[in-house]
Amino acid sequence: MQIVSANPDAIHTAAAKLAEKRNTLEVGLMVEIFHSPARTIPLARAVGIDRDSFASDDLQIIFLACEMACDEGLDRDTLFRFIENVLRQHNLWDPKAGFAPPFGPRWCAENLHILAAGYFCPAAIKSLAGRLHDVMRRQREALEHLRHASRLLSEAL
Repeated sequence: MQIVSANPDAIHTAAAKLAEKRNTLEVGLMVEIFHSPARTIPLARAVGIDRDSFASDDLQIIFLACEMACDEGLDRDTLFRFIENVLRQHNLWDPKAGFAPPFGPRWCAENLHILAAGYFCPAAIKSLAGRLHDVMRRQREALEHLRHASRLLSEAL
């Protein structure tokens, strides 16, 4: 375990790295979920993944669309059109965005097709979900500690 000093810059850097790790896990999980919602959403739900597991609006929208596709039996073309329409409504769609990993926050048809190119791997969903839950827990704990430190410092004044 790496020890981070109380230096504000070091704390900020560590928080940014944790946020980057979360984003990487979220995108990886979405790659696993998106290509086959009928098979992947039940597994994602079983390991505690829901809309709130994704920090960004774009991935929340795509996850909710995958849930709808699973629940309503939507085919891939309908799912793609639905996602495009919702992302457009939220100003997250740009047909000229092109391929720009790790995707988002601006999406285009090419990015959705790349996202959908995965294959069904239950072990990957379980692994990524477990790692994502760990990062989310660490972020919650860090926020609690930050709030506590803020209260302590405010009371000292």
